[in-house]
Amino acid sequence: MKSPKKATMTNNVDSYVEFELNSGRVLVRRESIPRLKSVDMFAFDCDGTLIDTAESFVLATFRTAEKILEVLHGREIDTGRQGRQMLSALRQTGLYNNDWDSTFAIVCFVSMAAAEYDGRSRKVPASELMERANALVREFTASEGRKGIESVKELMMRHYSSLSRQDDYSRIMHYMNYPNLPDQSPLSALYLRLYLGDSATAGGGNGNALKWPDGLIGNEHPLVDAGTMESIVSLSGGRKAVILTGNKRSFVAAGLGALSNYFDMDSSLFITDMEESRAEELERFKKPSEAGLLRAVERTNSTCVLYTGDSGEDMLMVFAARKKGVHALFTGVTGNTPDPESFRDYFMEKGADAVMESVNQLPETLALLRSLN
Repeated sequence: MKSPKKATMTNNVDSYVEFELNSGRVLVRRESIPRLKSVDMFAFDCDGTLIDTAESFVLATFRTAEKILEVLHGREIDTGRQGRQMLSALRQTGLYNNDWDSTFAIVCFVSMAAAEYDGRSRKVPASELMERANALVREFTASEGRKGIESVKELMMRHYSSLSRQDDYSRIMHYMNYPNLPDQSPLSALYLRLYLGDSATAGGGNGNALKWPDGLIGNEHPLVDAGTMESIVSLSGGRKAVILTGNKRSFVAAGLGALSNYFDMDSSLFITDMEESRAEELERFKKPSEAGLLRAVERTNSTCVLYTGDSGEDMLMVFAARKKGVHALFTGVTGNTPDPESFRDYFMEKGADAVMESVNQLPETLALLRSLN
């Protein structure tokens, strides 16, 4: 192992120490070092943390948004780099990690940008529309947007009313019919068909038929390797790790393959399965609620948990657990986020205990910290 290269990096909140490891650069909050040494249980987000979903869930978000925007506005709009920045800003609120919600929000903000150009919107370059939509998202996340998609709907209504285009607002909302399940909503139906694939015609709500033969789920692969998980179990005194995710257990198990054996799947939480079988418990356990993390700590009989994730809601969940008296720490991983540099700065600004590019840097980081006096 290389000797750590220490360089203090200070933002407007906390001071971080930079370690240059064999696996790359890691940033550790200075005051968190003593607590990180005492971690005895590891918990993880899944999508974007343990499994690469950049070409599945994330790609489905942009493709779904682009297809719906084409239907609504009669032109192709490439979401591009601006779209990724929009998605990053939304997810850093901790309220838009649900991919359908993110897709809905992107469609709404691009539509609001197009509405400002009135009848000229089809002639405006897509890059200009996306730049304006990105600006609207930045304004929104900085000032409001703390009620999830309900905030987006409220802003849409005000925006279209101010432009005297209430009929257009109603048409857009009626077409997407969201939030609703795929049998009623074209947005949900298209997203699901893009992700899972279906050789038959995909029937969306309102009778809108769309056909996508290949599922993006086939692009997924593990981001974590077996060596990392062996070290994680060793560092936690033989405890298996826990997963807290909005995904289905069957999808997670398929994506991880043999790596699933390193996880305590019964102490883990799979929100989508809860939506289907125990809907009455959903709001209590849905991230950023701390309930799932508290449940995992109790079941594993651990005293200090380190949760690793890639979103604002992951970090908010850890902070909420701390308020309940749990010794919980958070590592933000950035390598699979829509905008890694933005997420690195965000995690540091909000006080993440550690920030790194890959989950595979965890064992080397913890081993190094434990070796320090």
